[in-house]
Amino acid sequence: MKMYINKYFFIGAVLLGLSACKKDETQVVLNPTGSSITLAADDNTLVLLQDNAADTIVTFSWDAAEFGYKAAVNYTLQFAKKGNAFTPAASVVLGSSLSKSFTVGAINQKLLEVLPYDVESDVEVRIKAVVGNNVAPQYSNAIEIKATPYRSLINYLFPQALWVAGNYQGWSPGTAPKIVDKGATGQTGSSYEGYINFNDAAPHKFKLVKGNDWPFGDFGSPGPGVLTNGGGDISIPTAPGIYLLKANTLDLNWSATLINHWSVTGSATPKGWPAGPEGTDDQDHKMIFDANTGLYTITLNLSVGELKFRANNAWALNFGDGKAGNNPIILPDGVPDYGGDNIPITEAGNYTITLDIMIAGNYAFSLKKN
Repeated sequence: MKMYINKYFFIGAVLLGLSACKKDETQVVLNPTGSSITLAADDNTLVLLQDNAADTIVTFSWDAAEFGYKAAVNYTLQFAKKGNAFTPAASVVLGSSLSKSFTVGAINQKLLEVLPYDVESDVEVRIKAVVGNNVAPQYSNAIEIKATPYRSLINYLFPQALWVAGNYQGWSPGTAPKIVDKGATGQTGSSYEGYINFNDAAPHKFKLVKGNDWPFGDFGSPGPGVLTNGGGDISIPTAPGIYLLKANTLDLNWSATLINHWSVTGSATPKGWPAGPEGTDDQDHKMIFDANTGLYTITLNLSVGELKFRANNAWALNFGDGKAGNNPIILPDGVPDYGGDNIPITEAGNYTITLDIMIAGNYAFSLKKN
């Protein structure tokens, strides 16, 4: 009899152990009796203007999520282009709040993570509610809003900016374009750059001014490629055109590269990636520069694939999109990066492609399907 008792005790212990293992592996599931979350917005058509960046434009509100038991709920508001199934989505983590108001500037910045600028777009918004890693999240209904994100221009000042005043624009610092080093501090920067349209007859003479007027001081040049505080005019002896102007006021040097043209190239373009020697004009698709708008544009039939921008039919100066490191912004983000990743084209069609690089520190590009 004792043997049978031990046998049944052993079987029961094994079954209990298996039950415990199975219990450990099972995730808690959402209580089906929990109420759904209803999301609402007090405005569904957003007029976004940079001049109104500080104004509150929309408030989202929602019901508390019910998971069938008492728990601390964390909410995240998600934005996505309509039809993309929230992949990718731009997110705003809100903790336990049941509403969120946005200023024009704040929601514009968030929408730019998933939308191109200057293009009216339909956006879907939803709430995600989470209580823990082992509990399935709840989602609200998706509501639709319409918005046209704007390109947010940053007005850089000294020491991040130097004004390029010269004979090509009447030696007026107040109306001169700038070159920018976003990381400059104190009185110097090591990587100022900008694209300047020297449209006067050579030689092009200028100085780099530390503000919008001469009393702030300036950098000149005692000789080719060299800078000095004050001193004589900097001079470019070659043909009129757009130049990539660079300056290092720490090491006191400068350079200027003539840009004959910018082009697009890549597997998504009709000519594909360039296969021959650099500098061959027929390999790339040249963009047209409009001096009035400061934009390079081209309209092309694109296939599914990739593309990049490059200057002078060579790779020495090229723009992609990426190289963001730990930057959480979803790419492509409409900001060109030197030597960046290839720009993906996921849908074939006729596109107007724009490269906007004439405002230093505010480079941008757009791909608009026609």
